[in-house]
Amino acid sequence: MSQLPTDIIHRTSTPSFTTECPHCHHRGDLVVTEVELVANGKRLLCQAALEPDGFCFRLPAGVKDGSTTDEVVRCLACSKEFPLTEVTL
Repeated sequence: MSQLPTDIIHRTSTPSFTTECPHCHHRGDLVVTEVELVANGKRLLCQAALEPDGFCFRLPAGVKDGSTTDEVVRCLACSKEFPLTEVTL
């Protein structure tokens, strides 16, 4: 996986999320660290704070569809990584 050049900030428009870690129960320190772009199937490394209404990240140059799948979240309090689905309401 490599860091790709970016030019567009994309805000997710997915279901609501909890910002509580399912492992240590700390609130507010979750970040999305990796996503797979649906448009081209490439993995994208990011550091996007997870908010109750989604997360923002930069799209690679030339990519217009910011839909994602297989997102990885990390808790900054306990360092555990887990799928975004574990915090989707």
